[in-house]
Amino acid sequence: MDFSAEHLLNDIAIRTAMREALRESQPGTKHPTEQGGFIVRDATTLRPVVRRLSVGQADSFQIPLCPDGRFHAEQIIGSFHTHPNIGPEWQEEPSRQDIRLVTEYPETVGAIHFVIGPAQTYSITTDGTVCVLGKTDDVLQIDPEDKS
Repeated sequence: MDFSAEHLLNDIAIRTAMREALRESQPGTKHPTEQGGFIVRDATTLRPVVRRLSVGQADSFQIPLCPDGRFHAEQIIGSFHTHPNIGPEWQEEPSRQDIRLVTEYPETVGAIHFVIGPAQTYSITTDGTVCVLGKTDDVLQIDPEDKS
């Protein structure tokens, strides 16, 4: 089965979970928190589903190491986290630590890791390639009327 960035982002449930994570990370507020999760193959249906992880800090997010490529017995096929901080002192694009996580622990993050910022969404593949997927509103199909 194809688990490319395009395939995963075409799944409405995955896009919805990513939109919720971005909204709950409260970008641009006084108390933003990074959020994220794993995209796993559901043990029953074998379809990709999102399993959210614990809330991070203002500028960090911990992804638990999964050396066997499984999260609660489900195969990890991808992962994501948000970068909700806005302003010149913050970096919306993937950090060196984000890239290192993906290249050094591919079994933990799956084939692709998404970094979702308020303006842009990025992907990182296990070879360290960072790609700008586009404007977050377009990539996640966020309705401008839903922003609040």
